Amino acid sequence: MAINDAGLRRAADRLLRDNGVPYTLQRGGGVQVIKGVEIAVPLENHRLTGVMARYTTGEIDGTLIQQGDSKMMATAETEIYQGDHLLIEGKAHRVIQVTPVKPAALLLCYQL
Repeated sequence: MAINDAGLRRAADRLLRDNGVPYTLQRGGGVQVIKGVEIAVPLENHRLTGVMARYTTGEIDGTLIQQGDSKMMATAETEIYQGDHLLIEGKAHRVIQVTPVKPAALLLCYQL
């Protein structure tokens, strides 16, 4: 039996939108030096919907995952990169690791 990738994507989007919260993803901003010339990089704001969760005490190892870290499943409407910032309750949180959930050719969602 073949897997319906488009149906999986619709189901993932529906579940995240129904149970998730809208967040703002920020990328860029600041100055980048290219060949000795400073170029201003504008701050880009993108919208995504996600479900936030805290790590359990068993998952916290004190090195990679520390007390206070959070994990999230987010929609694939906006591409997410390591180093982007998520605005959560007015505070910017840096994206450390991005794992695309992609069982075949179609991207379903992101695990952060």
